[in-house]
Amino acid sequence: HDDLKDRPLFITGESYAGHYVPAVSHRIWKANRDKEGPHIHLQRCLVMECVCGQPHAPRIKVSREKAHTVSLQRVAAAAA
Repeated sequence: HDDLKDRPLFITGESYAGHYVPAVSHRIWKANRDKEGPHIHLQRCLVMECVCGQPHAPRIKVSREKAHTVSLQRVAAAAA
């Protein structure tokens, strides 16, 4: 949507979002890096009380107190 194209995007979720928030965030980050399609201003992703464990999912240990500091650079580095 044109009126949202320059706004920052934050992807968040809980529980089963541990499966799809990292995957969706990484796909957007990768598309931005590779200049595929329109640029999406993805700022942060956050998953609380998550269920994860897929072998291909980025694994990042974060305490609840530090959850707000996880940036997409750390997600991307963990996925690389």
